[in-house]
Amino acid sequence: MVRRCRRRSVQYASFCDGFLIRGKDIEAECFHRQYFHFYRARVKLLQQRILRNAKQLLGETLEPSRLTGAKKEHTVLVIGTIAKRVKLRPSVLRDLAEEQLILPQPIAENKYVMFVSGFSFTGQTEKDAQKLVALDLLQKWLCGSLSVSPKERGIVERLVRLVVAGESVAITDQGREFTTAARYLIKNEECPNVECAAHMDKFLSKISSMLEVDVMPGLGDPSTHLMPQQPIHRAVFPKSSQHGKMLNLVTNPYHFSLDGVHIMGTSGESLSDLRRFAKEANSVDLLRKILDWQHLAPTVPDTIDGFPFAERDPFIIETFPHILFAANQSEVSHAIADFEDGRRTLLLSVPSFTKSSSVVLVNLRTLEVIEHKFSVDKLVCDS
Repeated sequence: MVRRCRRRSVQYASFCDGFLIRGKDIEAECFHRQYFHFYRARVKLLQQRILRNAKQLLGETLEPSRLTGAKKEHTVLVIGTIAKRVKLRPSVLRDLAEEQLILPQPIAENKYVMFVSGFSFTGQTEKDAQKLVALDLLQKWLCGSLSVSPKERGIVERLVRLVVAGESVAITDQGREFTTAARYLIKNEECPNVECAAHMDKFLSKISSMLEVDVMPGLGDPSTHLMPQQPIHRAVFPKSSQHGKMLNLVTNPYHFSLDGVHIMGTSGESLSDLRRFAKEANSVDLLRKILDWQHLAPTVPDTIDGFPFAERDPFIIETFPHILFAANQSEVSHAIADFEDGRRTLLLSVPSFTKSSSVVLVNLRTLEVIEHKFSVDKLVCDS
């Protein structure tokens, strides 16, 4: 015979309403609030309890006071939040301080990043002939198919990224109408300007199959002309885009980091514009001014067109750069800017490939700069 179990009854009441997040708690900017409000509410709600207990222990005449009004050798009652200092506990203030003052840990081995700019393709094979030969040499050098010294071979093997820093399309009558070429990519229309993108795509497709490539827009490129320039659309580089994330289409200015080394720069418009107001200053001097001013494009929107931001200025330098570069300059130049707290920044001027046939490599461990010059009859390496 099965005996049924009769359970005892109990009255139930829930008091968890206070833990529910309700509509009045949620606002559009609720996750942007600091936790100061949270702590302030906590102190306010507990203050009367603390005061009652304190008067029982210390006397009815004692009233709470502020730390700013406390006097030496006097007993005071201060109501607030106590936080224990724990060395290993995450601290926002400490993290911010460390970000500003401490350089990244030294890289164990030599690694290199390459900068190149100013391909300035015209879409006319005859005009681009010499340049295409130099680019072919560069491509073979990057792919390891050129006969080079063991030292250069080591550099190629340790190259981790290529940055193509703008002005890939020449400013010609054809280049000024590159929007026609963009339409050609989505319609069956003939347009000679597509040759500019085709040359660029052919070069990038071979490189991006084995090396990560960042492509910045610049003056004349198929991108928005307002600063900051937005990434070039992948439709412009159909072959290269097949390699997925190996081709990275980025903004101008561009900010990234490699092994904790922060690298920041532009395709050169801001530096060229500043030079109009200080003709005697060289590229390195102007880069130092940009670093001192903490602003990547001081003349935007005065003499360089810029997007009309309402509540922010994206050109303000928020993170200390270890490498600050400007591309499409007349020649390679570089210098180290040292600061009192031990920080240092490499100021780097990257030359136009069309004018110099040169690329620039930077050792991420030592910030050493190496220039490689490519030409039809020889391959020269200078450091």
